[in-house]
Amino acid sequence: MSKKNIIDFNGISMSPLIKEGNKIIVDIRSSTFSIGDIIIVMDKGHELICHRVISKSPLVTKGDRSLIDDQTQSIVGVVTHIQKGQLFIEANSISLIKYIQVFLSQKNRLNTQGRRLFLVLSILLSLIEIKIAKKGLRNHTL
Repeated sequence: MSKKNIIDFNGISMSPLIKEGNKIIVDIRSSTFSIGDIIIVMDKGHELICHRVISKSPLVTKGDRSLIDDQTQSIVGVVTHIQKGQLFIEANSISLIKYIQVFLSQKNRLNTQGRRLFLVLSILLSLIEIKIAKKGLRNHTL
């Protein structure tokens, strides 16, 4: 059985997909996730971080706009939806965009010269994901 919590998002590391002031719906009883999913982790400084999984073994998370990986300590929950006003976006649907985001994050980690290009592409993909969600999920409720 899942337990969902609504959390106000702060920060820019997942922008434009998740912006400051958006709400994220988190299943705190779930620890089942895939590469590319967005999860909540606690870092070594005991801060909560909402980032994308780019590796499961070892667990590595990273913001879509971040240049460095997180030093994660534990999994808090899995983000199921992103609320942008009246629009709800399914956070971890199986999509080509999610896998391209992971690919760009991995390339961004390894290639310091192409970082700006990878970040710009990642931002463009997030904007496309939002546009698709607006067409398909208008007036969707949980």
